[in-house]
Amino acid sequence: MGKNHLDYMLEAVEDAKKQVENRKEITKDFVSFFLKKKYQRIQFVASGTSHNIALTAKPFIQKVLGIEVNVQWAYTFCNYDVNYVADDTLVIFCSQSGCSTNTAMAAQKLRENKKEAIGFTKFADSPLSKYVTKVFSYNFSDGDKVQYKGYILSSLTIMLYALETALESKKISENEYNLYVKQFKALPSKLQEARENAAEIYERNREWHYDTNELVLLGCGSTMGIAYEVALKYRETYGIPATVLELEEVLHGSEGGITNNTTVILFDQKNSVVHERVKAIYHNLFALTSRIMIVTDDETITGREVIQVSNSFICEEIAPLYQVVPFQYFAYNICKDLRVSANTKERSEISRGLKIKLPGVRY
Repeated sequence: MGKNHLDYMLEAVEDAKKQVENRKEITKDFVSFFLKKKYQRIQFVASGTSHNIALTAKPFIQKVLGIEVNVQWAYTFCNYDVNYVADDTLVIFCSQSGCSTNTAMAAQKLRENKKEAIGFTKFADSPLSKYVTKVFSYNFSDGDKVQYKGYILSSLTIMLYALETALESKKISENEYNLYVKQFKALPSKLQEARENAAEIYERNREWHYDTNELVLLGCGSTMGIAYEVALKYRETYGIPATVLELEEVLHGSEGGITNNTTVILFDQKNSVVHERVKAIYHNLFALTSRIMIVTDDETITGREVIQVSNSFICEEIAPLYQVVPFQYFAYNICKDLRVSANTKERSEISRGLKIKLPGVRY
C-alpha cells in the first residue's frame, strides 16, 4: 500500500530535523555561489506550491540578508517581466519536479536574454536544469505529489540558504545566527505539536469540518505564503472554492461576500507586528460568520476552532512552517472520511491538454 498524506506529514518531522542538523553541508554550494557577486535583490519565479514556498521564505530572506525579494508567477514573468531584470538581480526559478512547463519556458526566455539564473528543485537532472546556470537541491526524500512535506521542507531549505549566507557575509552576528538556529531546531517538535492539536480538534468537531463549503483565507507579510498554500491544498484535494485576501483588504468591500456558509482562516503569532490587528479582525468577523478558524499561540483567543500551538521564541517569519500543518491535516482527513477527491478525469484531461508539466515529471 502506498504512502498517504499523513505519512508525508510524519516524514516532515524527521526530515526537518536532518536538514537543520546538516545545514552547513546542505547550504555550502549556495553560499559560495551567492557571495561571488553583490546581488541587490532576489527574484523568485514559480507556479503552484513552488510560488507559495518562495512567498513563505521571502520575509525571512529579507530579514537576514537585508535585500529586496520579489515573487512572481512563472507565466506572468515569462510574458511581462523577463525583459526588465537588472544585472544585480539573482533570478531563482523554483519547481519541485523541475518539470513545470511555464517555469522552464520562463527560464529559457531569460537565458536567451543572456541573464544569469539558478534553479531550486528536487532533481538536478530535470528539464529546468537546461536553462539555468546551476541547480540547487531541496534536500529531502522523494514522494508527496500534493507537497505536504514539500511545502514545509522546501521553504526550510531556502531559509537555511539565506541564514548561512547572512552569517558568512556578516549580515547577522554570531549571536543572532545562534538564536535562529535554536528556533529552527525547535521546528520538528512544533510540527508534531501542531498535528496532534489539530487531530484533537478534528475528532471533536468532525461534522463541522465536513460542512466546509467555501473558504476565505487572510494573510499578511509572513503569512501570505501560507494563506495561498492552504487555499491551494483545499482546492486541489477537497475541491472547494478558496479565496486569499490580504488581512486588511477583507475590510474594503470583500467582507460583503462573507456569509455564514463561509469559513474564514487566519494565522496568528503573538510576536507578529500585526498580532493585535489579526486578533481584532478575528473577533469582529463573527458578525458575518460563525465559521472561523485560527492558529495562534495567544491563549486569550478562545473558540471552537482555535488551534493553539505554544510558542515562546520562534519568530513570525519561521512560524508558518508549522502553522500550515493543522490545515494539511484537516483537508486530508475530510477527503479520507468523505471519500472525496478533486482529482477528476476532467481535471486530468485539462492538465494534459494544456501541457502544464513537461515529460518525465517526478515527485
